[in-house]
Amino acid sequence: MLTILVHNLIVAVTEYANNIIIVFNTLVYVSSMNSTQLLSCNLVTINNLQRLVHSCLFYPEHLIYLDLRCNKLQSINGIEQLQTLKILYLHGNDIQSITDLLPLKQMNLDALTVHGNPLVRQHNYKLFVINQLASLKRLDFGGITKRDRLEAAEAQKMNLISLVVNENVDIGRK
Repeated sequence: MLTILVHNLIVAVTEYANNIIIVFNTLVYVSSMNSTQLLSCNLVTINNLQRLVHSCLFYPEHLIYLDLRCNKLQSINGIEQLQTLKILYLHGNDIQSITDLLPLKQMNLDALTVHGNPLVRQHNYKLFVINQLASLKRLDFGGITKRDRLEAAEAQKMNLISLVVNENVDIGRK
């Protein structure tokens, strides 16, 4: 068993049946050969995420699915270093603005979730995300159609995508 220190948490790492199992205090994280789950770990930042992935996975270049939902993330800077990602779950965090998602432009994501973040209060956030992430096929568990792409392009052209926050939108968290 290998022990490493990440974000002041003791992390126990072991391998069992081709899975990487990591224990964060009382939380268990399981990684298969191409997916990683770090949900409800109270993560605030992912500054050293690439180092963690490279130290825990035998083939980090095969990582295609990363689940960071239900943490306390305010920023995803550095996520763009994980270029092989195709599926990224960020819902239920504390990401404030749609501009905080701009690092994702450097990636070729197929699926992304961001619901449950304060950024959903921004007018036309879905259109902004669709417009910025050309490879995206699914957003918040819903498919993206050609019509959605056309609507996003038109909204961008007409300056209908705003960074103004609508406080009346329920983000789905207590």
